Order: sequence, then C-alpha cells, then structure tokens
Amino acid sequence: MRLKASYDTTSATPTIRAILRAMMKYGMLVADNGAIYPIASEMTVGRAVTSDLVLDNDGVATKHARLFRTAPASGGGDERIYVEDFDSSAGTFVNGERIPARFPVALYENDVLAFGATTLRVLRRSDPGA
Repeated sequence: MRLKASYDTTSATPTIRAILRAMMKYGMLVADNGAIYPIASEMTVGRAVTSDLVLDNDGVATKHARLFRTAPASGGGDERIYVEDFDSSAGTFVNGERIPARFPVALYENDVLAFGATTLRVLRRSDPGA
C-alpha cells in the first residue's frame, strides 16, 4: 500500500480540514484495510476492550503495547512518537524487526508497526531529525 502524505482538501468542510491537519501534525496510523487511527498523547494497544486501540487477532496480547508522544526538546522541534512493547509473547515489530520489551522505540514517517497479524503505517507531516 502506498499512501500520499498530502491530499486535496479544498472541497472538505473547515471542520474536516482542521481534523485532518491535526491528525497529520500529531500522527496517525493507517491499517492495510484503510482504517485510520489518530495517535493520542498516550494510547494502549491490545485485545482488551479497555485498550485505546483494540486489535482482535491471535498474535495480539490483552495488553500488548503502548504508543506515546513526548514534548519537543527545549530547543523546539516536533514531538516524537514512540512504541513500547509490554513484554507480549508475540512481540511488537517496527519495519520487520522485533523491538525489545519495555524499551521505547522512536517511530518515524512511513514506519510499519506489526502487532500480530495487524500492520499499521505511521503517517505524519513532519518528523524530528528528518
């Protein structure tokens, strides 16, 4: 799946344009089926109905991982987005590599996250260090 980071939103309502700008600024996850999930300041991923992002497949633990943003450094710049695996048995993968449990890993534009059989692409307008 190839996605563009910019879209023609001239026909969208002002409210929809504002929502899209915020999602691109703060980041979103796009699933293979086209579902879009905004990245909150902190969100949990898992099979539990109490998870912020519920993924119902066998390779996903009840409490699998968390995504979170950090404030920019005092010198300015953008927030960083991280993923942290909660020591799930199936693990969390970034760009095909299993990440260490309980160790936050920075995410960047077009990184691909895998939780079990679910893959999600990270999209945002700008990235720190890019």
